[in-house]
Amino acid sequence: MSTVDQGVIIAIGVVVALSIAVLFFQVASLAGRMDDVEGRLHIVERKTRNIDDILSSLNSLDVRLREVSEGLRGIDSDFSEMKEWIKKKDEEDKRMWSEIMRVEKEINNVKESFNAPIPPLLAQFVNVKLQSGDTLAKISEAFELGDDGVRILMELNSIRDPRTLKVGEVVKVPTCLSEVATLPFEGRIEKGTVEKGFDETGWVYFRLAPGTVVKASMPGRIDVSKPGYVKIYHGSGVTTSYKWIGKIDVSEGDWVKAGQEIGVLKNGVLMFALMVDGEPRDPFRVLFSYKGTFETSFYSEWEDGILPEQATFKLTRSGELVQSWWTIAADPSVIPLGSIVYIPEFADTPSFGIFKVQDTGALVKSRRIDVYVPSIPLALSLSRREVRVYVYKGN
Repeated sequence: MSTVDQGVIIAIGVVVALSIAVLFFQVASLAGRMDDVEGRLHIVERKTRNIDDILSSLNSLDVRLREVSEGLRGIDSDFSEMKEWIKKKDEEDKRMWSEIMRVEKEINNVKESFNAPIPPLLAQFVNVKLQSGDTLAKISEAFELGDDGVRILMELNSIRDPRTLKVGEVVKVPTCLSEVATLPFEGRIEKGTVEKGFDETGWVYFRLAPGTVVKASMPGRIDVSKPGYVKIYHGSGVTTSYKWIGKIDVSEGDWVKAGQEIGVLKNGVLMFALMVDGEPRDPFRVLFSYKGTFETSFYSEWEDGILPEQATFKLTRSGELVQSWWTIAADPSVIPLGSIVYIPEFADTPSFGIFKVQDTGALVKSRRIDVYVPSIPLALSLSRREVRVYVYKGN
């Protein structure tokens, strides 16, 4: 074999050896990469299992969310039912409250009709507690029981001998104080007569002409008589007090009739108070008779369509000029024209709740009154409401 052939064979061998070496190297590299891929596959498998776990958890969570959603829908349904129940209950409560208010109003009306806050003045009997100097004859005369007054008192109180009566004993007198009560002065109430209405002080101020006669409002015994002040005991815990500057014509222990003169004004101002068991009470609710509840509204000039150039401008049906917070319109078949009325709910107005029926109206019928005020805006701003109406007995 030639040298050339040997060299070729050796070269081929070297190439083959190198090729085998490269092949082994590639195989080794591929095996390593396969191991790496396998490792990665294991990682992917683990992550897949984690994802499956997560998906399983998500599915469980979805189930729970659906359950919660169902629960919430149930709660919402229950809440809607509860709201509906509350709404119905609220409507029932409103109806019940309305009924309670209606019944309470009726009860108050009944109470007012009997002037409930001052029952001693409404009782058909007066309990007089005797003091030194009191006699049945004096009591009978003061309460105007007539010629048989002493006998009436003796029979009513089972008294055999009036001379045996003692101080502190109580004598029952058949008289209702509210029925005999009168104004504490001579004359009648006009606009401006009441200078201050009833309030927590208990005193009512009357603006009167100097020389006006001061009168006992009800029959009773003079308990206090001193310059500028007289106090009268009427029985059953009822007293009236009078303050004025002027002459006093009564002494302590005297018995007086309702309307009897007890003095004369000098300066024209009379202060008057009514007390029951030491508590001040509204005297107008005794001096006036309760007429019931009325619906009140308000009106002003221009509302009747009469112009200033017309002769009847501001003239009322009675022929008198309207006066704000004094003139009222009423149904004359219910309250006659010229009547003086008292409305406690308007005691804080300029007239202190005292008004005069001077007008009528096409819409003022039955138990409704219309109060004249200074302006249309004021009339419109005042809402209608139910009020108690008292009518002066001396009308």
